[in-house]
Formats: sequence, C-alpha cells, structure tokens
Amino acid sequence: MRALFTTIIAGLFLLGSDAQTISDWSNDQFLMFSTNPAYTTEVSSLTVGVNHARRWENLSSSPVQSNVAAMIPFSDMRMGMGGTIFSDQIGPFSTVGMGVSYSYRLPISRHRTDYLAMGMSAKLMHVKFDQNHFVAADELDNLLSNVEGNKFVPPIFSVGFLYRSGTPTSSNPVQMHAGMAMTRFFPFQDRFNTLAFDRIYQWFGSAGLSIAATDELVIEPSLLLSDIDRNAVNVGFRVRADFTRLGWGMMQYSKAGFLVTQLGARVGQNWGRGYHLEISGTNSWHFGPISNQLGSSLGFSVAYIRSLDQGAF
Repeated sequence: MRALFTTIIAGLFLLGSDAQTISDWSNDQFLMFSTNPAYTTEVSSLTVGVNHARRWENLSSSPVQSNVAAMIPFSDMRMGMGGTIFSDQIGPFSTVGMGVSYSYRLPISRHRTDYLAMGMSAKLMHVKFDQNHFVAADELDNLLSNVEGNKFVPPIFSVGFLYRSGTPTSSNPVQMHAGMAMTRFFPFQDRFNTLAFDRIYQWFGSAGLSIAATDELVIEPSLLLSDIDRNAVNVGFRVRADFTRLGWGMMQYSKAGFLVTQLGARVGQNWGRGYHLEISGTNSWHFGPISNQLGSSLGFSVAYIRSLDQGAF
C-alpha cells in the first residue's frame, strides 16, 4: 500500500506542478508570449484575455486550467510587456501562479519591415496538495499526512527571440517568421524526493509563413517544436486562416497524438469604437490506445482589444 501511494503521489505531483511549468505552445494567439516572451511585441493594441480549458472530459477528475493575460504595447511599437495569472487543478494538486514578460523589437531593414524581437520573462508558482482527494485504506497513513501541503516553486526564467520579415500585402504576399525560446528551471525536491526536474532546460521553436491569399484573408502554416518534460521532441503542424473582418479558423496536429481545431470570431470590429472582442472555442482529440477513456478536451477564450489611437498606451 505504501509503495503504491508513493508512486501515485510522485506521478501526480509531477503532473500537477508541471501543468504550467512544463507546457507546450498555446492554442490561443494572445497567450503565445507565455511560451516565448518575444511575442509581447506582436500586438499593436492593448490586449486583455481570459482562457479556460478542461482536458480529457471522460475522466471524473479531468484537469482544468484557467488564464488571465494582458499585453501592453508602447507608443513607439518598439517594446511590449505582458503578464499572466494562471491556475491549474489536476487531481489533488492545485497550482496558482503569475508571470511577467518584456520584449524589445529591433528593425533590421532599411524600410523597417523586417524586425527581430528579443524577450525575457519570469514566472512564480505555488502548489497546494489536498490529501482529502484520496480515499486511503488507512486514514492515518503517515505517507499522506507528511506530504507538504503548500509549496512555492522556485522562480522560472525564459528568454526568446522572434524574427518576422514583414506583414504580407498584395504586393508582397509571402512573408516568413521564426522564433526560439529557452526556459531555465531551478531544481528542487520535496521531503520524499518525489519532485525533481530531470531536465532543467526546456526549449521551443517555431517557423512558418504568412501568405496574403486576398486583401482580407491571411493563411499562416507553422511548424512548432518543443522539448518538454521527459518526452522526446514534440513536433506540431498548425494552419491558421485569418479573415480580417470576421475571425479565424485553426487546425493543428502534433506528434504527441493530438488533433486540435479552433474557431474564432471578432465582434464589434467595424463599429468604429476603437475596440472589439475576440471569442474562440477549441476542441482537441487524442489519438492513442486510451483515447476512449480520456475523451476530448474543450476550451474557450475571450479577448478585449483596444487600439492605441483610442487612448490606450
């Protein structure tokens, strides 16, 4: 019994504490800076967004994740700042944390169309363990009673860069982009030696094209790479079709066995008020031997976008 509980606690504690720490590329565009801080220069307007997702709906205690994020561009468009507050609930573990990001954009062409953005970020998390989530044969089992119920994870730091050759137009319909980010963890352990990172570095890479199919439609195929946790390199291919006045559609397949679809709409963009809402819904299917037991994952996001010329930063 004691050995079984040691295994369960070790596995869940790693999963719970790594939910935000060991993460992959976000499905939501306004949260991309949480993986690569250089993306904070991608927005030209004040952006505030809320994201909520539930994974593996067939599980009685399926993981739940929520994010509140904001990005603030500066008036000269050279710098950007971002911040996020997040929470995860995975089994007996609750994680709450916050992160801040900063990036600077450096034009690298005479016409200021090409640019290289460089960013850095810091993240702090608190993990809480609820032993009442377990139903133990022995309620006085010392293994459970001695688990440290509250713990701050040491700060996590990231650096990243993002290159864009420009914005696609009818005269220059194809532009490219590429990015890379590296995250540094500070290893730590709990009293039972069950929590430890066997990789103190985690990296993310991306590359793709922005293609102006029409004046209103931009298609963006991207290759996403990540080296996370104890897994081999995960490869994902994402295609996003963005209709300027209406919204967007996205589809992504990854080597880890997930197919993601997303539909988004822009509300109020043409009302002349200088702001609008972006609303999206996401569904993810897992392909594997236990896919029926896990079920699909659902998420939704709402973002408020306010243009700079309407009194924003």
